[in-house]
Amino acid sequence: MSGLTVEHEVLVKAVYERVWDTGSQMLRDYLPRSPHHVSWVYLRKGSYSRLGWARPPVRDANGHIIEPAMIAIHPSAFKYAWRPVLLGLLNHEMLHLAIPEHGHDEIYLREEQVLPEYPACREWRFKFIDYINEDARRMKGVYVYECIFCERQVESIRKLPEKSSCRHCCDQYTKGRWDKRYTLIYVGRQHPISQEHEEHE
Repeated sequence: MSGLTVEHEVLVKAVYERVWDTGSQMLRDYLPRSPHHVSWVYLRKGSYSRLGWARPPVRDANGHIIEPAMIAIHPSAFKYAWRPVLLGLLNHEMLHLAIPEHGHDEIYLREEQVLPEYPACREWRFKFIDYINEDARRMKGVYVYECIFCERQVESIRKLPEKSSCRHCCDQYTKGRWDKRYTLIYVGRQHPISQEHEEHE
């Protein structure tokens, strides 16, 4: 992981302050207004499965901070519609710093939606995910799985855990709960799309 360029650090610090001012009260209760307490880095190259992550400060036995909090950001977030993507991404990661014990529970999800731009940020988040997934498919290829129930094929840019199940079937038949009847089985790998092949499509 490497630190952000000066230009990108200026951007994220301005976005941090905007989110702190207009987002959840929990941000103001638990985080300082100044973004200087955070170490800002890019996600490691090849981390296609996530948009960012946050790590709270590391403290010694007496509670003193020995390493600052860290937020890692996908490098492409600065290219692709950066404002709504960064607003949503920082809102998400800052809440993980403020209330780490809540993971993605109901309290966390409620607080994430306080940000006035949340609906637009959420929409752009999905577009951004599609963008980076397509980019990853072109570079790395995809793993192909098939549902043992509906036979629907699912592509993933990363290898899925053994007990993964078909989201479509789980949503339709078990209200989104995991069920082994809808297990995905690995059927093969599609290799990266070559430039030559893309041009003839």
